[in-house]
Amino acid sequence: AHTSSPDTNVSWSPANLSFNIAGGFMQDEIVFLNGVLHFTAGIRVEHNSLSGWDAQPTARLLWKVSPRQSLWTAYSLANRSADPDDTSIRDNISIFPTPGGLQVLRLMGNPAIKPERLNAFELGHRVQVLKTLSLDSTIFDNQYSDLLGQEPGQPFAEAGPPPRLVIPLVPQNDTSGRSIGGELATQWMPVHGLRMMAAYSLIEFEFTQTTAAGVTSKQQLWGDPPRHQLQLSSALNLPRHLEFSNALSFVDRRTVQNIPGWTEVDSKLSWRPAESADFSLGVQNLFNKEHIEFISQLGGLPTTLGRTINGRFTWHF
Repeated sequence: AHTSSPDTNVSWSPANLSFNIAGGFMQDEIVFLNGVLHFTAGIRVEHNSLSGWDAQPTARLLWKVSPRQSLWTAYSLANRSADPDDTSIRDNISIFPTPGGLQVLRLMGNPAIKPERLNAFELGHRVQVLKTLSLDSTIFDNQYSDLLGQEPGQPFAEAGPPPRLVIPLVPQNDTSGRSIGGELATQWMPVHGLRMMAAYSLIEFEFTQTTAAGVTSKQQLWGDPPRHQLQLSSALNLPRHLEFSNALSFVDRRTVQNIPGWTEVDSKLSWRPAESADFSLGVQNLFNKEHIEFISQLGGLPTTLGRTINGRFTWHF
């Protein structure tokens, strides 16, 4: 259960100050030195019936170095509150016979776990090199604490039929680590009506788990993101309110689940006869029959993306 405040908006023009509360989120912006510095701060407050009250603040500072260049930095604190699966799950992961009898490996909830926490730090730079060319660069450092890791609990006997020995796996806040990386992006408009974009991102993960016995080990994360990603895209305005867009994406292999890297080409033709209406016809994965995107930790068939053709109509009113 979550609680939230009613939507409220207040502004004060002489101080260039705005104030907003919406759905439990409060944000405040102050402008200094005639717009050279912009400081924005906010906080999200929510209540979870399992873990109580929680506050998640955020702050951002923008410095306009010149009309064509700006620097910004940001900090955010984010929490993932406990859910019923974390606190009360009882799921038999595997059952296997032994010379001493049947044994069951069971995932069991822990009602005493704390919220998982993320402290996110970002630094960015934007420059308008030419009227038609802009460059953006961003670096980040995400620091995680109190992440859930599974630790074996005290085995216990359980009556049958058949009788069995249960080996519990209990989630504990025993994992921490960080992810660091960055992104480069550019947009170029060589002629009127044509936009070309390129973006590259790099991310590195490092996590450790320290058990109650004091044993520290490197922790692998299910869903470990690809280290390298590259995207090239273009959008061309055509006569009669038509737009033709294409995107080429490369995603690096994912080492934890040993998922191969893949390259994808998407294409879309859009028609906007009026401001309120939009028609589009697109093709995803144009030159690939299919590729694996994700393998579930709980087993089952991997998630794959094949070639698809889709149409969409949007009407705004």
